[in-house]
Amino acid sequence: MNNHMLKLCPYCPDRPNVGVKEKDSQTKLAFLPSFTDEKGGALGTWTFDQGRSRKALAQMIVVDELAFSFVEKEGFRNFMRVTTPHFHIPSRRTLTRDCYLFYNEEKQVLKKVFKEVHPKVCLTTDTWTSVQKINYICLTAHFIDTNWKLPKIVINFCPISSHKGIDMASSITNCLLEWGLDTVFSITVDNASSNDVTMIEMSKQLSNWGTNIMKGQHLHVRCMAHILNLIVQDGLKEIDKSIKRVRQAVKYVKQSAARVKKFKECCESQLITCKKSLCLDVPTRWNSTYLMLETTQNFELAFERYSFYDNGFLDYLRTSPCEDGSKAGAFVSEDWENVRTMVKFLKTFYDLTLKVSEI
Repeated sequence: MNNHMLKLCPYCPDRPNVGVKEKDSQTKLAFLPSFTDEKGGALGTWTFDQGRSRKALAQMIVVDELAFSFVEKEGFRNFMRVTTPHFHIPSRRTLTRDCYLFYNEEKQVLKKVFKEVHPKVCLTTDTWTSVQKINYICLTAHFIDTNWKLPKIVINFCPISSHKGIDMASSITNCLLEWGLDTVFSITVDNASSNDVTMIEMSKQLSNWGTNIMKGQHLHVRCMAHILNLIVQDGLKEIDKSIKRVRQAVKYVKQSAARVKKFKECCESQLITCKKSLCLDVPTRWNSTYLMLETTQNFELAFERYSFYDNGFLDYLRTSPCEDGSKAGAFVSEDWENVRTMVKFLKTFYDLTLKVSEI
């Protein structure tokens, strides 16, 4: 009987989508949601459409960066059964195809825009290697549209064979041909030596197309954020020992919940009102080092008091190796002064980097 209910009976509550058409032709009255008024929208007509619903689901997956398996989670399926039992929930494979179709639709729309506007495009690109040892390249186009807006759109994100300049130039060229773009004003890259070869090859290619503006004199633009990074990283070496001690101290406290609790008690006993939490940096990213130092400078007295309660703290600083294999050692009197001075120095660069990132 159970088998019969699941396979054949359209009224079985475990099969709410059986017998539902792709598009319910019956029009219903409903209060349509308003995106400007939290109290609700106006009364209007609404018709269920399976196709539109699936497209909206694909858009949600893309915009919110959700996993394809999200549609197979019990919470989501139960929510849809309660709110919209007419909707036939697609599998993760079907959803993957829907997202790919959505991508192709948007790609054709953008190609049409490029064809109509025929803009002079400025490109920014970067390459990196994933944890799976796969080389990737990302290419972003910046241009002025018909409304005098400055959109920036990722037009390519794909694997490449290597980080060599010739391979990068080949990937960029293929991408431009695919999108129908041939007028490139500038290409912004970091200061890796392979990018010099990339720019030479791209200048030759644009000359062959007859679109090399000013013979490529201004084609190669070096990334300002990367130059700032090189300047700051060089400056951080001046107080390298102090930074290592702060990093090791933060790492030690954050290694267990008991240590974090004891550290908070030390903060309370020293009447420290700062509500920020200790954060550990990524040594290769100076902005994270700035944030670590900016936060930690408020807890100088707490670290001093903590060293009296935890004998392992000073031992850890003296014996535990840092990333480069050296020993940080215990704090000395000038360490905290070095931290405060460096925080003031880095704040200007940090604020500038945020402004550059907004462009």
